[in-house]
Amino acid sequence: MTSQITTTHRPDVARATESWPLYAAVSVGLSVVLTAIGTFWSPLANYEATQSGEDFIAYLVVIAVIAVAAAVVFGLVVRKAPAGGGRVRTAVLSVLSVLSIAVFWAGLPMVFAGGAACLAMENPRSLGSRIVLVVTALVGAVAVWAALAG
Repeated sequence: MTSQITTTHRPDVARATESWPLYAAVSVGLSVVLTAIGTFWSPLANYEATQSGEDFIAYLVVIAVIAVAAAVVFGLVVRKAPAGGGRVRTAVLSVLSVLSIAVFWAGLPMVFAGGAACLAMENPRSLGSRIVLVVTALVGAVAVWAALAG
């Protein structure tokens, strides 16, 4: 008597990377809001805020940078990731999210962190994915602090 085990792909079980539009929308939304807070409000800043037309133009430029970065991260990197999330892509996006804190005013930390989190959720029980999720949470916390500090 022989037995044969066959494995089939279950189409009813969605991959985490199939929900990339949600991650993209949340990442871009958070980036835009945090950039607005940092540009126009900055409650922790030690200087007197003055509103000018230059601030609004700078804000629009940063929104354009966020949109382009999100298109690249989610459209080319996350959406085209191999099954399993692509460990290298996840690690690269996680490292980029940390490095982009140096230019937090460009709105990039949340975009990179969102892409890394989306890929990490493909296999959330692995140690690497857990580390990436912790790193992205820390990047998010630093991005919020930086926006409030101006």
